[in-house]
Amino acid sequence: MLRIHRVAATWLALLGAVAGPVTATNAPLANNQSALRAFYNATNGPNWTRSHGWSASGEIRCDAEGLTCDDAGNVQEIFLVDNNLEGQLPSEIADIGTLRGVVLNRNRLNGQIPNAWARMSALELLSLRDNQVEGELDNSLANINALKVLDLCHNALHGAVPDAYLDMPNLGALAVCNNDFASGLPAVGRATALYDLDLSGNAFSGSIDPSYFELPALWRLSLRDNSLSGQLPQNLESAAPLVSLDLADNRLSGRLGSRLAQFRDLSDVNLNRNRFRGPLPDTFQDLPHLRRFSASGNRITGSVPASLATHTELAASAA
Repeated sequence: MLRIHRVAATWLALLGAVAGPVTATNAPLANNQSALRAFYNATNGPNWTRSHGWSASGEIRCDAEGLTCDDAGNVQEIFLVDNNLEGQLPSEIADIGTLRGVVLNRNRLNGQIPNAWARMSALELLSLRDNQVEGELDNSLANINALKVLDLCHNALHGAVPDAYLDMPNLGALAVCNNDFASGLPAVGRATALYDLDLSGNAFSGSIDPSYFELPALWRLSLRDNSLSGQLPQNLESAAPLVSLDLADNRLSGRLGSRLAQFRDLSDVNLNRNRFRGPLPDTFQDLPHLRRFSASGNRITGSVPASLATHTELAASAA
């Protein structure tokens, strides 16, 4: 069975609820034959692992491998995961104005993300995880107001992540992990729907602005494996409803104090291999949902507090 990343799987499960039903049918396509043929030809279609129903020059119908259409024959999704797609990302699929989901994970697609893709105004999910996409990420995709999930992890993107991607009021999940992004973290804007943010495995530097910890819907934040420094914020005006916080493998420092106690919903915390110092605070009784806490590879002193020991399912490490 094909596996896709968690955020993409969540979106696909909700797809029908978001914008009505979609169906796989053998009906003829309403339009966009030329765009799909161009996509097939540009991505080494004859050598795809699964290519039922696709053609370099003939008719493509709605029951072609990886396609989903609505009842009128309009293409809604292209889902071709681990299918030996190879070549540069084609701009032609931007001509399919009805596309709501494009999932092309674990292929060998390369080149830059075409600026023309910003024309896909109905697009809600774009996942290109585990390819060879390169170049700088510009603002183009941030202009798609409908976009809810953007997953670009495990590619060769570099430069900075534009602030515009944290200023998208409808974006729920942004994952750009394991690329070559550098400079400072993008500034937080109107990301009021953002619940999952993964910027791990890059070369971001500088401090973490407190606004990251105040995003009103954020329940998962991963900034691990960067070069971030400074201290965790305290006395936040409105703490995010964080459940999972991963800041491992950075250069964060200072005493933890009561900073984590601001996030009452925390269940999983990873602070490994930073420069935190001093004793662990005895404030974990303020985190009733905490199940995993790890802070090894720091300068933690003293014993594990009693409030950590009270969590029978807790896997705690502070060595």
